Amino acid sequence: TAFTALTGAMALGPKVQIAQIEIDIAKTGTLASGDAFKIYTGEAGDVVVGGALTVVTAGTATVDIDIGTAEDGAQIVADADGAATAGTVVAAAAANTTNVVLGAGSVYFTNQAAPGVALAAGKFLVTLMILKAGDFAG
Repeated sequence: TAFTALTGAMALGPKVQIAQIEIDIAKTGTLASGDAFKIYTGEAGDVVVGGALTVVTAGTATVDIDIGTAEDGAQIVADADGAATAGTVVAAAAANTTNVVLGAGSVYFTNQAAPGVALAAGKFLVTLMILKAGDFAG
């Protein structure tokens, strides 16, 4: 039997991964305007290529929820309505994920409401699609 040699390096390991986290505000505590908490920490070479916020249970206040990074403030999901009907999905716009190089940084869930508007209830599912561009050679 004859074999043809491969050229270039083979891609080892998973390259695109899906990370999901469910956030229940009743369990995490009220999120005041401007408050944020870390929901994902990347590794060297990570790039966010997509994502979405799904409202599982509507919140008690109309707030704008952002999913984004702390390093440069890049938004993956911007201005999602925290009081939207259950089942509402806000997908990341292509423009929001084009330049989100996560590296070893973190992704945050942030209440961007006007001062004084807190998110006291609601349940949300955050989905991130992450390109694992780091070294998988070993």
